[in-house]
Amino acid sequence: MNLRKKIFLFTAALVSVVFVTSLVLVQWQVQSATVADNRQHLLATAIAVQEHEQEVVRNRQERGRLLAQTPRLAEALERRDPAELALLVRSLGQWLPGTQLLALVATDGRVLAANGFPGSLDNDDLATTDPLRSALAGGRCTDVSGDRPC
Repeated sequence: MNLRKKIFLFTAALVSVVFVTSLVLVQWQVQSATVADNRQHLLATAIAVQEHEQEVVRNRQERGRLLAQTPRLAEALERRDPAELALLVRSLGQWLPGTQLLALVATDGRVLAANGFPGSLDNDDLATTDPLRSALAGGRCTDVSGDRPC
């Protein structure tokens, strides 16, 4: 083999090694950038979820505080007048926008008055059926048709 062919083969081998090394390095950089971007996106999502959960808790606490400060509510619950409780539930439903289901429930689980339920309140087991059971337990519930979350 003459010198010219040896130089050509050496150059070709060197270029091949450099090319493969460049491809590996570029692939590694792209993967590193993708992992870093995914971590940043995941962190931002986690922060957003945490803020949302805190806002939900604050919202529920504020609604509870506002309801507890309603003097008519305490008086109506004490008297347990069905007509007054029904009127109060309807007015509270208008006062709390976005509320699809609203129920006043006694400590024994009996529903005293409710708004947004398709059936009657004659059934003593209403508090044990979804979505009211889930709402009383503090869990997620779905609307009556089951199509969307409460």
